This record gives sequence, C-alpha cells and structure tokens, in this order.
Amino acid sequence: MRKIRLAAVAVGLAVSVVPVSSPSSAAGTAMESHCLTMKKIYGQDGDINAYADTFCYGGEIGYDSGDDPNWADNSGGFRDSAGNNAMSVLNTGIPGKYEVVALYDYENYDYAAGYRCLGVGDWESDLSKFRFVDSNGNTKGPMARQISSHRWVTRSACSANSWIGL
Repeated sequence: MRKIRLAAVAVGLAVSVVPVSSPSSAAGTAMESHCLTMKKIYGQDGDINAYADTFCYGGEIGYDSGDDPNWADNSGGFRDSAGNNAMSVLNTGIPGKYEVVALYDYENYDYAAGYRCLGVGDWESDLSKFRFVDSNGNTKGPMARQISSHRWVTRSACSANSWIGL
C-alpha cells in the first residue's frame, strides 16, 4: 500500500509544476493549490497527512488513519523524526468516521500545552501562522514544528477557536 501511495505522490508532484520563488499572491495561490493536488490524489482515504515544508511540500513525514500518541517513537503512522517536524497538514478523513483530527503540542494527547482541530477535507499549508490553544481557548505555543501527537475526535471535542484549515 505504501508503494502505491508513494507512486501516486510522485505522479502528482510531476504534474503539478509550481513557481516556488515568487512572493506574489499568484505564486501563493499556486503553491496553496499543491495541498489541493495532494488532497485530490489521496481522496478520502481516512488519513491525517503531515509534511516537512509549507504548502504540503518537503516530503510526507507521516500519515495515519488511527490515533498516534507519540509522533517521535517507532509505532503508528508517524515515526522517529516526524515529531516536532510538521509545517503543513492535510486531513483526508472519511465523513462520518474519521472527520476531525486534533493535533497536540505534547505527547499522549495532552491538552495542557494546547491543541488544534482540522476538519475532514481541510488543510493548513503554513503552520507558522498558528499557535496552539488550550481547552479554554487561551493561546499557547507555536504550531510550526511542534506537533507531537494526534487523535480522531468529534466536532464537539473542539473549542470554537481551535479550528485551523481551509
């Protein structure tokens, strides 16, 4: 399955030629479309996907259809260097089953340092624009390169100001 997924990603990357150095809004839109391209490639496969760079570039550091309490250990869809390494995320969950994923600053789904929620079909192309929030909505630390765990949750588990994504 991983080989098929990697082949699909390679094909998607080959057909999505995008300017990467122009700071214009057109370039930003074109780069944003890369996350959309990845969403179309994966469809609704039930995964949370994370990338090392912004705009769903830089290689996929992990993907998982289950919960993962520690992105830096040797189990689950996120392993070793995936912990504290994500710059963009994409939720290709399944409506009615894997819809909302909570992304946590700490391991083991610890709300103390904050979390954020991402709805099914949504992505966030640049995590440096966001900070985690606690369960009361208080702002916590930065999200960029700080996600340590994730869990699939219901919409009601997310506070109103915890949502990210397009």
